[in-house]
Amino acid sequence: SITIASTDKFLIDDAGTTKYITADQLDSYITLSDVCADEVSAGDTSSSFTTTSGTITIDSQASTTTIDGHTGVTVQSTNSGDVTLDSIADIVLDAGGADIKLKDDGTQFGNLKNNSGELRITSSSSDTTAITCTGANVAVAGTLTTAGSEVSTVGNTTALAIALG
Repeated sequence: SITIASTDKFLIDDAGTTKYITADQLDSYITLSDVCADEVSAGDTSSSFTTTSGTITIDSQASTTTIDGHTGVTVQSTNSGDVTLDSIADIVLDAGGADIKLKDDGTQFGNLKNNSGELRITSSSSDTTAITCTGANVAVAGTLTTAGSEVSTVGNTTALAIALG
């Protein structure tokens, strides 16, 4: 068992001429393209993929890319910029706990819940308008059950405010 220091030397045969490089110079000779993902092994400390410029791409061209954190996975932007989920196909949110929680800066403001196959959309606020739907053509299909309702007029528009309960 030895400890390699950054100033330790490695002997290199360069076309018959013996040269040496130090341990801290190795990373300038080995690039990420020299290492295959199946050569990366498990360790017992945290790991980082960091770049000071450019993009980090993880691309499994043959199958699905899976990130498994066992106790949780966080995808975040800690400095600036949005987190974008973009797919040429569908985007699937699959929550085994039946809840998809909507938060703003760590504070929950809403919830999408599977309640025995029924989609339940709830707001965390009980003293304000729970859900507002706006747009040029907003349609609601099916039976709307209300705990109370209020009709108001803004300009030439008639609005029906419904408190869902």
